[in-house]
Amino acid sequence: MEVDCRNAVDGRLTVAMLLAVKVRLFGYLQANAVWATKCTVTDLHDPVRKDLVDLQNTLNEARSLLTDVRVVVRANNYKIDDTIENLRILD
Repeated sequence: MEVDCRNAVDGRLTVAMLLAVKVRLFGYLQANAVWATKCTVTDLHDPVRKDLVDLQNTLNEARSLLTDVRVVVRANNYKIDDTIENLRILD
């Protein structure tokens, strides 16, 4: 009885070729995923950065306003005390 080894070798080559194709496809899909992620991050980076700068400016303005309010309140502290005292008298 004669054994035909060509089918076994062809079968192994076919499996190896399919595996190579799958590895190549996986690499391609992975590269596309990385590229898509990079594009998304790049697209979001500039608007988020601008929003953070705007937020920082708004917080600085609020801090300045709060400082001004504190100055006015300290300058008028005696008037506030008089107003509170007058309100107590009215009760």
